[in-house]
Amino acid sequence: MEVKQAIQKRYSVRHFTDQKIDSKQLKEMIGIAQKAPSWVNSQPQKVYVAQGETLEAIRKQQQELTITGAKTNSDIPPMSRKLWSEQAQKNMAEWSHGIPAVLGDNWQETLGKEASQLYKCSSCSLFDLTKRIYAMVFV
Repeated sequence: MEVKQAIQKRYSVRHFTDQKIDSKQLKEMIGIAQKAPSWVNSQPQKVYVAQGETLEAIRKQQQELTITGAKTNSDIPPMSRKLWSEQAQKNMAEWSHGIPAVLGDNWQETLGKEASQLYKCSSCSLFDLTKRIYAMVFV
């Protein structure tokens, strides 16, 4: 697949099946991700994979935090939408207006529930870059 095709065909999954992912496939995907360029080829990342009981414990904790309304603590604070470019704000508004047609009037509750359950993923990989979580990948 060409880079252009890969970019044009990408999408974000917000709900997974209960299908388990093969460990061999997971290791292959992580191996590919680790080939991404790094500064002076330092390759500082570490990858942690949570599955089974560990993932269920993380999911349970996430649900409890969501239910109690616990404040999030991001290492990199999100940028206020007011500071987004005009085009980015327009894109978000258009996206937001289209969601109820797909998910119904309670779309925010639906998306929140999915997020609190970690999108029902069967595996969660944490990429750690210099002792801080760099990215979470759900599969």
